[in-house]
Amino acid sequence: MPIETTGTNQNSYLTIAEANAILLSVHASFMEVGTQLDPNTDEPYLIEAARDLDQLFAWAGRPATLDQNLAWPRKGVIRPGYRQMGEPQWSIPASDEDFLLYKIMFLSGSSAAPTIPDDVVPLEIREAQALIAVLRKNGSNLISDTQGDAQGLQLPGGLKIAYVNAIREAADIHKRTAQFGAFVGQPIVGA
Repeated sequence: MPIETTGTNQNSYLTIAEANAILLSVHASFMEVGTQLDPNTDEPYLIEAARDLDQLFAWAGRPATLDQNLAWPRKGVIRPGYRQMGEPQWSIPASDEDFLLYKIMFLSGSSAAPTIPDDVVPLEIREAQALIAVLRKNGSNLISDTQGDAQGLQLPGGLKIAYVNAIREAADIHKRTAQFGAFVGQPIVGA
């Protein structure tokens, strides 16, 4: 299946070439610097990585169009570093003009915080897809340690950390995606 990055058949947020360019500048804890995907054999890993992102994360905002196949691009996603404020209160320290402008924007339904353009997939999401593709290529994933219980750690009191490797790997992905949504996959630490 060829990679499609736009349209109703979209199955990836980036091409193999774009993923490899990202992988040259991203340094995750679970891979060697300069790790690359093979354009002849690794397309399935990139496609599955996009599916992983869409199935394991609840994204902010809503899809930009009704006919898009993947979750991104999205409307109404606030830019990192900003937050959507609620109903302004009289106790907010601001000038009268600032308060009235904010109140008008709030009542009109406009966002007081800047949003990501409706036709953009953030770099962090594309980085996460490239990293997940590398995880898949290496036989691992975001949810479980594929080495089985031999890699697990039994703690006193019955608590078992069964996915030791996945915790490290997931941290590199979650730090990129956390500002755009929440992880909804199976918990990494189990009892």
